[in-house]
Amino acid sequence: MSDIHSHVFVYGTLKPGHRNAAWASAVAQPQAQPASIGSAELHHLGRYPGLVFAETGEQVQGYLYTYPPAQLDAVLAKMDELEGYRGPQHPENLYTRELREVTLVDGTACMAWVYVYAQPLPPESLIEDGRWRDDLPVPQGESA
Repeated sequence: MSDIHSHVFVYGTLKPGHRNAAWASAVAQPQAQPASIGSAELHHLGRYPGLVFAETGEQVQGYLYTYPPAQLDAVLAKMDELEGYRGPQHPENLYTRELREVTLVDGTACMAWVYVYAQPLPPESLIEDGRWRDDLPVPQGESA
């Protein structure tokens, strides 16, 4: 994994087999590998999850998508649209995009882009096992 800029870590609706997976391959077909990211929490936000980094966080499970480096800018532009990312420090960002260390199943670590939730979290939204599933019940007080 030599090019740090050719990887994106996905943990929710962009994962293979989930409802927004087509967004991840709209520009280029990625190579997908199971992976995790540490010191993080996954939160149920209704129809999608949000990842945040926390000192008390655990492992969030997802996939590392690897793209052809020449197509990554177009891939990120497409994902930015879905994730509500408008640019660094933009006050209306739903998510920010950060370069973080991700660990593959075999223990190999690499750097990847990850979308980090940038808004206040609803109470009782933590997904304890760090795994998003489309059929998770909606937390009380949230709407689907």
